Amino acid sequence: MEKKSHTVKSLLLTNKEKRILYVSELYEGSVHDYHLLQDCFSPELSWFKQKIIRMDLGFQGFKDLYSCQKVYIPHKKKRCAKGESNELSEQQKATNKEQAAQRIKIEHSIGGMKRSPHIITPLSY
Repeated sequence: MEKKSHTVKSLLLTNKEKRILYVSELYEGSVHDYHLLQDCFSPELSWFKQKIIRMDLGFQGFKDLYSCQKVYIPHKKKRCAKGESNELSEQQKATNKEQAAQRIKIEHSIGGMKRSPHIITPLSY
């Protein structure tokens, strides 16, 4: 039996003013956010060189392949053996909270786009 895939995903770039700057084509099925980014914006080109970038945890490794002025990615708990502590420090928690407060405008622009009746949806993917 063939596995069904109803999920479609796209990559969005927005600015602080809630303006959507880029929407990628739709990708069907389970595709990781970081692979979407690499497919849409080749790491060999300096797409983000003059930009300050705010991302979520789906883009771990961005700093390794792309150059930009500054990148903000939340701290992630490390994997550890059973019984060991992997809690974030108070400073890391405070940094994550501050970044989340700044990223909320981005999340609002994405939510607004999803609710907009003016978005043209493709007939087939």
